Amino acid sequence: MGETMARKRYGKRFQRHVVACMSRIPEFAARVYEILDPEYFSDESSADAIAFLRVYWQQYNALPSAATLVQELEDEDFVAETYADDIDDVAYVTDEMVEYCRDRAMQNAVLESAELIKNGKHDEVRGKIDAALMVGTDFGDMGDWLHDIEGREKRYLVPESRDVVPTGMSHIDEILRGGVERGELGVIMAPTKRGKSFMLANIGYGAISRLVGVNAVHYSFELSARRVIERYDSRLANKSVKYKYSAPPKFIQALYRRHSVVVQGQLLSKFWPTRKCTPTMLRSHLSQVFGLGYEPSVVIVDYGDIMKPDRRLGEARHEQAGIFEDLRAIAGEFNVALWTATQTNRASLSKQTITLQDVAESFEKVQIADAILAMCQTEEEKNKGKMRLFVAGLRNEPDGRIINCDCDFDRALIKTTGIETKVARRKSDKKKRGDEKAMKKSIQKAHE
Repeated sequence: MGETMARKRYGKRFQRHVVACMSRIPEFAARVYEILDPEYFSDESSADAIAFLRVYWQQYNALPSAATLVQELEDEDFVAETYADDIDDVAYVTDEMVEYCRDRAMQNAVLESAELIKNGKHDEVRGKIDAALMVGTDFGDMGDWLHDIEGREKRYLVPESRDVVPTGMSHIDEILRGGVERGELGVIMAPTKRGKSFMLANIGYGAISRLVGVNAVHYSFELSARRVIERYDSRLANKSVKYKYSAPPKFIQALYRRHSVVVQGQLLSKFWPTRKCTPTMLRSHLSQVFGLGYEPSVVIVDYGDIMKPDRRLGEARHEQAGIFEDLRAIAGEFNVALWTATQTNRASLSKQTITLQDVAESFEKVQIADAILAMCQTEEEKNKGKMRLFVAGLRNEPDGRIINCDCDFDRALIKTTGIETKVARRKSDKKKRGDEKAMKKSIQKAHE
C-alpha cells in the first residue's frame, strides 16, 4: 500500500511538473540542477528534458527558449504541456522534489547494492548507501555570508563554544584549546617501535579518567584486546605496576583501589587482525555500541595505516588516504573525537625532530587530519626516559611548538611536562651546539 502511494505521489504527473518548474524558473534551476539526476525520472520525456536542461544551464547559466526545447527534444506536445503547466506552487515542488530525489537515489542504491553483493563486492555497498543518504542534505544552504552579519556579531561578542573532548594530557589540551573537537581526527606520527600504541592508550586512558570522564572505544589491529587492556591496567596501577609479576595480589588490589578513585568512564577494546578491518566494519561495530546505549566520546584506532580499505584505488597511497578520509567521516557520523596513528619513513629514525615531510606512503593522510603530533626521541632522550611531541600540524591553531614529555613504558605512561616554543628550542639547540663545540675543543687541547 505504502509503495503504491509513493509511486503515485511521485509519478509521471509530478515528474513533468518538476520539468515545468526547471524549464521556466531560473531561480529553481539554479538551486536544483546539481541534485536532479535524469536517472531518477521513470518518465522518458521528463528524463530527456532534465538531462538537456542541466547541460544547458551549466553551459549558459540560463534557460533555453521553448523553440530550443522543441528542437532538442523533438516533442512539441511535451513542450506545449510544459509551458501550459501552472507553476505557482514552486515552493511546494521544491520541498517535494528533494524528497523525491532522495527516494529515487535510495532505490537505485539498493538495486546497485544487490548487484554488488551478487558479484562479491561487499565493501562497495556502504559507499552506495551513504551517497544516497546524502542526497539533498545540504539543499538550500547557499552559504550566505553577506546577510549573516548578526550571526557573525554573536560569534565575536560571545566566547566560542567548542564541543571538544580533552586528552587528559594537560599540555596537549592547552595547545589544542581544550582538545580535539567531536567530528575531528587527531593523528600521532612516529617511526616504527617508537611508542605510537602507548601514546594512543594514554589518550584513551585520559578520556576515561575523572579528569575527562567519558567513555572510549579502543580498536587495535596488532595487539590483542587482552594486551590493550593490560596496558590500560599498567597505566592505572601507576607505581604499583612493579607488583604485576612479582606479587599479583598486590597488583590487583592497586587496580581496585585506584579504579574507584581515578576512573569515571568506561572502556571497550576490540581487536581485528592486521589489514582485516575496513572502515565499514568499524562503522558497523560502532553502530552496535551506540545501539546498546554505551555512547563513547573518544574512539582510538590503532592504527589507520594497517586497516583494509573499503575501496580498491590501485595505489597504496591512495587507499591509505581513503582510509583516513573514512576515519574522519566516522568521527563526524558518530559525533566523537577520533585518534589514530601513522608511521613515518625510515629516514625519520635518525632525525631529532620529525615533521610532516617524514610521513610514509601518503602525504594526503596528514592533509585530512585536524591535529598531528609527531613523537620525537633521540637515543639520549630514550635512555633518560624523555620524549618530545612536535606539533606538526593543526587545522585552526598555530603549529610548530614542542611538548616535552616523561615516558615510562613499564607503566605505559607518557606524561607531558611543559611546552617549548620554536624560539626556546632554537636557543636550546644553539646552547647544545656550543657545549658540544667547547667539549671538542677541550678534548683536542688535551690531546695536544
